[in-house]
Amino acid sequence: MTDYRSAGVDLNLGDSIKDHIAALIKRTHSASVVTRGGEFGGVFRVPNSNVLAVTSIDGVGTKLLVAIAAGIHDTVGKDLVNHSVNDIAVMGATPAFFVDYFAAGKLNENTVLEVIKGITAACSEHEMALVGGETAQMPDLYDENEYDLAGAITGFMSSEDPYLSRVVKSGDMIIGFKSNGLHTNGYSLARKIVFSDSNWEIDTHNEELGTTWGSELLKVHRSYLNIIRDLIDNHEACRIAHITGGGIPGNMSRVLPEGIAAKIEVDKIPRQPVFSVLERAGAVSHEEMYEVFNMGCGMLAVVPGKSVDNIVSKYEGDAFLCGSIISHEERDKVVLV
Repeated sequence: MTDYRSAGVDLNLGDSIKDHIAALIKRTHSASVVTRGGEFGGVFRVPNSNVLAVTSIDGVGTKLLVAIAAGIHDTVGKDLVNHSVNDIAVMGATPAFFVDYFAAGKLNENTVLEVIKGITAACSEHEMALVGGETAQMPDLYDENEYDLAGAITGFMSSEDPYLSRVVKSGDMIIGFKSNGLHTNGYSLARKIVFSDSNWEIDTHNEELGTTWGSELLKVHRSYLNIIRDLIDNHEACRIAHITGGGIPGNMSRVLPEGIAAKIEVDKIPRQPVFSVLERAGAVSHEEMYEVFNMGCGMLAVVPGKSVDNIVSKYEGDAFLCGSIISHEERDKVVLV
């Protein structure tokens, strides 16, 4: 049986470290720092205004190793931007500008240009400026053909936005939106199953997937920006979770207040073939799959019951009712049934 820890990623250790550094981080906060708890980015009130700056930083993880093996580099640039856009959009912010960080053992002009082309293409799609970045050469830190990639995004919203005052309550419903694959999370486990345990190659065609492993694993992370804006502005969504590292339980729990839990009906989530193939090939437990991967659901929105039919109808084929908000006093804030 394969799990994330055997692939080199210890989620529990990561969470423990975050808990220990929380107090250190809090020491830097002033009254201008705005928090709702467990969010996908940081919020800072612009002095002497009602403007909130919302910012987040992230990377693409070991999906980069798939890009390097395939010799395709623009898609990870798009991944970086789309992931970041989703993170601040679910908080209510409109993306404004982006900066990137590219580090390599040895710079390859074509690789750098392809990555930046992907970043700029995605920025343009979101009407967002790429205002700067850093390109670093680190021959003693990375192998000659390796590189790392990260980016930071900033967006803005009003402190008077009604979204900020909406409250998740028992009886609200949960609507999911399809992912198009792994997006940018769980790649250490996926790569172990595909390339180490199963000895498949980057260009191995899988009949169940209908494509090669390279093409499947390099599908670009979806941007949900337009849907998010619609849900917040027209359907009174009160919280939205971007399903990234930590899977459905880890990310849905971030948007729930104390005493409230989410009940997710997993059989209502359309699962792409890639998740079934990985689960079987790696003999991965059902629980582990949902803690590592998005499992076909890239975003979950908490909405009033009266809005469900309109949303599912409007986004037919993409949106699905998959859960509800319940009162819950036990430890688990997300219950998978």
